Amino acid sequence: MDATLKRQNLEEFLDLNSATVMMGEPDDLEFLEECFELFRSRAEREVVLYAEWVQSGKSDDVKKSAHALKSASAAIGAVQIARLFAELESGPRSERCYAIQEEFGRLSSFWRNYQEAKRS
Repeated sequence: MDATLKRQNLEEFLDLNSATVMMGEPDDLEFLEECFELFRSRAEREVVLYAEWVQSGKSDDVKKSAHALKSASAAIGAVQIARLFAELESGPRSERCYAIQEEFGRLSSFWRNYQEAKRS
């Protein structure tokens, strides 16, 4: 997949203008892909635990994780989920956990489709 097509596909689910401001690498899509994969792998482990953590009174764990993932998602241009992490960080509640799980599922789906398109 050439760089223009990569960029177009990535722009379907990431704000690349925001990402390049945060990362300082406007043309390094491979670096952005690596950063997204790091974000995705950490979020995949933690997002599924949020509702359980909230219900069991582990609000500090939720806040710490949400803070870290907020920063990581903003850096890669995933601005919608970064906003959701910010809301969760300010007040861990179950409905916010489910909103993040839903948005993360959407991002993961876009990522899988992007990876498949790259292989084609």
